[in-house]
Amino acid sequence: MNNKNNIQKKILDIFIVLIFGILLVTIVKYFSANELKGFYKNFIVYIICFLMFFIFIRYLNIKALSNYFLIIIFSITISMYVAEFSLNYGESKTDVQIRSKAAKALGLKFDKRTKFQFYNELKSNGEDVVPSIPPNDYFINYKGFIDEKSPFAISGGISSKKTVLCNEGGEMITYISDRYGFRNKNFLWDNKKIEWVILGDSLVHGACVNDKDVISERIAFYSKESILNLGIQGHGPLMELSALKEYAESKKPKNVIWFYSEANDLDNIIYEMKNNNLNKYLSNNDYKQELLKKQSEMNVNHQKLINKIYNDKKYDVQIKQINQTHEFFFKAKGVLKLYKIREFVSHFIPRRYALVIKQYTSLDIFQSYAQVIMQASNLTKSWGGNFYFVYYPHASRYHDSGLLIYPMTQKKRLLSMVENLNIKIIDLQPVFEAEKDKKGLYPLRIFGHPNEKGYDIVAEYIVKKVFNLN
Repeated sequence: MNNKNNIQKKILDIFIVLIFGILLVTIVKYFSANELKGFYKNFIVYIICFLMFFIFIRYLNIKALSNYFLIIIFSITISMYVAEFSLNYGESKTDVQIRSKAAKALGLKFDKRTKFQFYNELKSNGEDVVPSIPPNDYFINYKGFIDEKSPFAISGGISSKKTVLCNEGGEMITYISDRYGFRNKNFLWDNKKIEWVILGDSLVHGACVNDKDVISERIAFYSKESILNLGIQGHGPLMELSALKEYAESKKPKNVIWFYSEANDLDNIIYEMKNNNLNKYLSNNDYKQELLKKQSEMNVNHQKLINKIYNDKKYDVQIKQINQTHEFFFKAKGVLKLYKIREFVSHFIPRRYALVIKQYTSLDIFQSYAQVIMQASNLTKSWGGNFYFVYYPHASRYHDSGLLIYPMTQKKRLLSMVENLNIKIIDLQPVFEAEKDKKGLYPLRIFGHPNEKGYDIVAEYIVKKVFNLN
């Protein structure tokens, strides 16, 4: 019996030593960190709590309690590592595989080519074409390729080019960009009077539908008025503010429609606020880069980036070699640190308590967001325009997901904040709730951007609300 008790104590001692070692490493990281001090401070608190609890059990000297505690700890630990291993090494399907299967179940055809394959085939056939690259990728995936001060990081893309966008319904969508890289008809920029401007991310950009079904086209249809679409996939709040200042202000539209995406706007502002160039749009009311005059420069820079990402075979080979060499060790390290589980949990908690660095911020993201939309609203009102905040619900609400990520749980708080800023609100959730067949508003009846019907009912509702509010 004493031997068994000694074994239990030794096991607890091992756990205590391991936790103490992790605590020391975290403290070292805390003192060497800058803006991430808060992140490591949180972990220091968590680890100390664990350590004190283990010490308490170790020296409480209640045999039954120690026994049950070890059983629980071992069960939880094994379960978590089994789950982490599955998330890292389990079979995962690509978006193309998931969508082609859904299309097959509905008896529909689906183009299985990836965006990269589709673009390369068009290029090899002699077409003058470019792929769309979300501007937020510049700050996350390709930040080593560009100068932070480069103006093209917030532009729409290369001007007057056939652009490959995306495929969610079976057909790869392409469009001809306008003179500033956005998805508009060129002649609209020649109009002296523009009634509407719409700002947002991929929802406004028109992922993944043809030109006639993009939300701006449907608003033009129902309103019988002109509209400029300044939405680009990957745009966050600061990028939208920059687009309003650089492109919309010169037109002084009657109505500015600001799309809030429940899926990612609050998270987008985390990395946007780290970019000095974008921050200037918020800190300085008069800041502009005069992008209307720099499209040629931005075209050149943007094409260089595309060449590096899509066409540089040496770079592609190097990346593959690096991945083959380090993928196993990188994943093993992630499993040891339970990275996937921590990342999953971080989706549902306030970002200042996030368990992974990429989702952590010490900023009050609501206060930052309020500053952005307040400035956008004030700028619109300065020329006599009307500013509307459009709340777009996350698609997961309608696809059998019982999980609500953190931004989805903060709807009341966000709308209350916007209302207190005296900004007109258009909540689109009732539009989707009113539909009996909610899945029928999405391509192939699965998670994604809206389909043609989804964009149409949203546009019709926005026009009715704007006309009524005016």
